[in-house]
Amino acid sequence: MNADLLEEIAAELDEVSRSVFSTSGGKGIEALSNDELRQFLTKVGTAGARLGRLRDSLLRLNRILSLVTRIKREWIPNSATERLQTSESDVISLNE
Repeated sequence: MNADLLEEIAAELDEVSRSVFSTSGGKGIEALSNDELRQFLTKVGTAGARLGRLRDSLLRLNRILSLVTRIKREWIPNSATERLQTSESDVISLNE
């Protein structure tokens, strides 16, 4: 889910980049109006805000997973601990 969201945001930013900096398909930055530049900045700002919320969620999830995998409770089966450790590794890789 989070990886999909990261890919979606990356695609949005790629589109903005192509539109602003492309000399063949886009107008190029010199030919853009103030309104167009404002729209692009709004898209970049929105993407940044979404990335910030996603990163915050991943950090919180990582803290939870780290705590649960480090405490050893007899009622937590080994298979669940292994899955939690795998999830923790996945979250860490998404944060990098």
